[in-house]
Amino acid sequence: GEPIASFASIAAYCLANGHALNIEIKPTPGQERITGETVAREAARLWAGRALPPLLSSFEPAALEGARGGAPDLPRALLIDSLVEGWFERARALGCVAVVADFRLFDRDMVARLHGAGLWALAYTVNDASAARALLDLGLDGLITDAVDRFSPAVLDSQFNFRGTDITFLRYLQLWVAHDPAHSLDMLRGLPAERRDEGVDDWLKKYRM
Repeated sequence: GEPIASFASIAAYCLANGHALNIEIKPTPGQERITGETVAREAARLWAGRALPPLLSSFEPAALEGARGGAPDLPRALLIDSLVEGWFERARALGCVAVVADFRLFDRDMVARLHGAGLWALAYTVNDASAARALLDLGLDGLITDAVDRFSPAVLDSQFNFRGTDITFLRYLQLWVAHDPAHSLDMLRGLPAERRDEGVDDWLKKYRM
């Protein structure tokens, strides 16, 4: 069978193929700060001298504090599953570039608040096409899904404005592979047969590990 990929091998693959990477830090309880610091230092070593660094994300503020201490120049994102008091201030205090939240938390005011502070608004885990459309209409910068095969051709072909450029939702999903290749590539491979046209197949070939 296929061995478990190492951090170094994933980094080498992403660098060789020009991918960006979102690294979620999931520490053992009580080891949040040292885990964040260790991951950040190793990421900084692996991406040294590269123009596009990885994004370090975590639900644990202490892990992000450790990441800032270990590699202050690497971008960070706060993951949240509820709007607990101080979440916005915490993200800013940690020097984050993005907040990644449960998609059910978002409304237009929340997106505007994040964008007003120069933060990206990213949502997880969006498995319904109508929810995806509604979130994109709110102006979110990114969606995380594990059910792209449920999206109809009409949704995949629909256009929306992504950071100043009109693109289709299918193209958006393709772009998102660059942020989370190991997860998103499998989703794109699961597209219904009628969506697997020659152009998409050719595009997918570039992302096979």
